[in-house]
Amino acid sequence: MKSRVPALALAAVGNALIAWAAPAQKSLVTSSLQAATAATPDYIIIGGGLAGLTVANRLSEDPSINVLVIEAGGDNRTSVMINTVSTYSEAFGTSLDWDWQTTQQVGGSTKNIKGGKTLGGSSSINGAAWTRGATEQYDALEQLGNEGSLQPYFVKSEHFYSPNEAQKALGAGMANNVHGTSGPISASYTPANSGNQRRMYTDAYGDKFLQAASNALGLRHITDICNGDIHGTGATTPNSITPSSQVQQLRSSAATGYISPIEYSRSNIKVLVGWRGVKALFQDAQNPTRVTGAVLQQSKNGAQQNVTAKKAVIVAAGAIRSPQFLELSGIGDSNIIEPLGIKTVVDLKGVGRNLQDQTMNTIGAAIKSDFQGSGPSSTIAYPTIWQLFSNASAVKTHLEKNYDTYAAQIVAAGGAVSADAVKAQWKIQTDLLWNKNTSASELFADHGFPSGQFGQDTWPLLVYSRGSVHISENNAFHHASVDPGYYRLPIDMDVNVATLRTARRLYQTSPLQETLNSEQVPGFGKVPNSGQYGSYADWQKWILKGYVPVSHQLGTCQMAPQSLGGVVDSSGRVYGVDAGSLRVVDASILPMQFSAHLSSSLYAIAEKFADSIKNSS
Repeated sequence: MKSRVPALALAAVGNALIAWAAPAQKSLVTSSLQAATAATPDYIIIGGGLAGLTVANRLSEDPSINVLVIEAGGDNRTSVMINTVSTYSEAFGTSLDWDWQTTQQVGGSTKNIKGGKTLGGSSSINGAAWTRGATEQYDALEQLGNEGSLQPYFVKSEHFYSPNEAQKALGAGMANNVHGTSGPISASYTPANSGNQRRMYTDAYGDKFLQAASNALGLRHITDICNGDIHGTGATTPNSITPSSQVQQLRSSAATGYISPIEYSRSNIKVLVGWRGVKALFQDAQNPTRVTGAVLQQSKNGAQQNVTAKKAVIVAAGAIRSPQFLELSGIGDSNIIEPLGIKTVVDLKGVGRNLQDQTMNTIGAAIKSDFQGSGPSSTIAYPTIWQLFSNASAVKTHLEKNYDTYAAQIVAAGGAVSADAVKAQWKIQTDLLWNKNTSASELFADHGFPSGQFGQDTWPLLVYSRGSVHISENNAFHHASVDPGYYRLPIDMDVNVATLRTARRLYQTSPLQETLNSEQVPGFGKVPNSGQYGSYADWQKWILKGYVPVSHQLGTCQMAPQSLGGVVDSSGRVYGVDAGSLRVVDASILPMQFSAHLSSSLYAIAEKFADSIKNSS
């Protein structure tokens, strides 16, 4: 979701963001390697993003444990491009964004995937939507050998602000026994009576959108989108923001939630910014798979520096850079890394495979009059596969009939280690979509975008296509080759076309219809309004011309059995590496997508893994 809202003048933003007591020591954030390594760390964490900072905070709760975090970006917590969600998207394409360019995709173009290159990672530049997937999707992780509940860790990570009566009257809610109220990450609805604040989550058009979804599709309107029951629902959405009278939509990120409160009080943690983790160090010939530290580098032509870790190196660089770190370390498919002059330490075929991301298209219709409320929208409809397709049973039959053909395509493209590996995932996905009725697509009401229109950002949630990320040079400063494989399989286009037909249908359903003029994007000139709300061929042509990545990339170091392409076990330990001395903790470990924006799930997973690391040390 992209919301185009002008930046506001932010007086005294720094004070509003970090209002801690007078410092008793220097900041734990530094760009000095000497200062960061004055004490030998027990743990080195590669990546100061969402997961890395969560784990760093929790491990450093023990004053006897020293933690060093390595972040390639800078500390930009007070930047107006970051500290408020009202300026969302302004960091895109800047030095705060990795902005990875993909290989050529179906349709002939390359795309750019977003990722936060700054303290806090993508939690510092994303749209801040705070949602959870369906309960059945988290339970499904156990089918791939990943046991344990995430619910206690959802609670542990968040400080959810209960909506007031005015917010409740507009559809906001807080389900019992679902949320935490004392965690590091703030989540809240923006004010119903805004004053100088922009209402984020509701207005007349948002209400009519949800009513139209109910009338057209039978969607249920729920008041808490984090309750685990989002099957065919519509709702208003909280965001990772802290209620503030000074700052519009004050962002709560991993940097502000997990680092700012301890910045001047803990001496056993350092965050080294402006440096990259290059690769892991290994012990010696007698124990060649035990990781003993990491190689760091500040610039492409700068000297490499070795730093020792007493206990483990934890990789938390995200779904694009974590497999890059492993491959540069000699952990990956030997057929990929050895031609680049890298000696294989562990021949682990799953590294870099199983890349998954979603794709978005936005449609828009002109409004008849000014609407109340402003600011980015967070009104979401989550239709099921049965609500998207009138012939859903036939779609399932065709999909399952072609599993073998599709799996062969994915393996040939490098997206999976074997046909059995990807089919194991698909069987779980298909069961979730068709039998468990988990949401198949997201329709995100985007008020005012396209300009002056009521827009819908649309994307299929559980994609079947798979891609890969691999290094193409023995160089940590060279972008990896990123091939998401968008629309590699026709089922993803089928779901996307059905989603856009559904979005157009909502424009033509009361009470939303009465408030809108004609559809402007794509408009009936480009996609004529046939009896099915547009032909498949017309929608496909328009989709391929204008889709953008959602940048919810995951799966490249997946948490699954090694025989199914797994890279790590259920505690994040890399297969083939000695004694848990190397772990991965970030979105790359997730085997499949959720019907949700990822942030809240990733905080919960990072909290869970932090406990696992503590308990094993």
